[in-house]
Amino acid sequence: MGSSDQPVHLSTKVHTIQDGREFTKQFLRPCLPCSLPLLRRCQFHLKQQPLTPDAEICLVTCSAGSNMQDAEASNHEAVNTSNDPWLAAHIDLSNSGQTQIWTFASWEPEFSQHPNPAAAVQASPQYPVYQTLFQALFQHLRKNHISKIGDSPPEQWQRLKAEGKIVSEPFSKSKVLFGTIAECLWPFLQRDRISREDRPYLKYIVSSEAQHEPIQAPPTLHFAKMEEQHLQTMIDRTNIPRTLETLRQLPSIGLFDEDNRPVAWGLLGKDASLSSLHTEPEYRRRGLAERVARRLLTEQRQFYVDADSANLSYEDRSGGIVYAHADVSDSNLASRKVMEKIGGEVMWRVAWIEIDLGEG
Repeated sequence: MGSSDQPVHLSTKVHTIQDGREFTKQFLRPCLPCSLPLLRRCQFHLKQQPLTPDAEICLVTCSAGSNMQDAEASNHEAVNTSNDPWLAAHIDLSNSGQTQIWTFASWEPEFSQHPNPAAAVQASPQYPVYQTLFQALFQHLRKNHISKIGDSPPEQWQRLKAEGKIVSEPFSKSKVLFGTIAECLWPFLQRDRISREDRPYLKYIVSSEAQHEPIQAPPTLHFAKMEEQHLQTMIDRTNIPRTLETLRQLPSIGLFDEDNRPVAWGLLGKDASLSSLHTEPEYRRRGLAERVARRLLTEQRQFYVDADSANLSYEDRSGGIVYAHADVSDSNLASRKVMEKIGGEVMWRVAWIEIDLGEG
């Protein structure tokens, strides 16, 4: 355990990021691949229009000893010129029952591939500082986000429950779901406040070398976008809590038969993770999931080039995105095999953890 189980008394500041492109360039890109989920979520945020009114990219810093300029400046000249720890997040609490918060902490690269990341981070002399940054984020969520939410379950949460998706009951507006959160950050989500926990998932990272192969559909099948009439089928084939509204926003691809019936499909999540790969039973063991996954890597490039075309050079070293990623359950052997076939490598473990930030 670190030098103290309680957050130390440091002066912290939560910066609301106005210039997302500059923020990703200064803070997230240098930390790839560990920062990849939040980087992609921020890029999706930049592309998504109109934005949810209270969606926010924020940066939590310790003001003492920091040379970082005010990230709230209109021209966003924030630069990180010190070694002080920092914590970044994308927040959108409108997605009740679905992933609401993506995070990245500056200390993740140090601990993410440790044999026991949670124990290692708790043994760090900086652990109390890390705790303080998370406590500042929690207080920001209470004051500036949770306080704006109504007390009654929103319609989308009720639909997820009615469809048998994973939601924690009873509903509480103070419950917030952190998605794909790295194992070295688990200790900061207080155990006595956890209301839902889905883990472990393996974080697969796919490098650019695996993303350039042209992918063709097999005979009698063809690739096409999953259209409106197919979205409910996608929802019905998985227990992942997503609404029709969410699926309409996400890049998806399917393999269709000669009758234009989808027989295999997948999508990219808001953080560009390869997700919801599915093959109908009569078409399994033909390598269709692998083809869909590879095609989605191409879709990722098109989607994110459009979102961040002015600043793609940091990744676009050979005509494609350097990193892609997926979260695969430790027990999902079929999906793990697909990820290995497309060149994926397990880099760290993640979880979906919901905590109740209600006072008291």
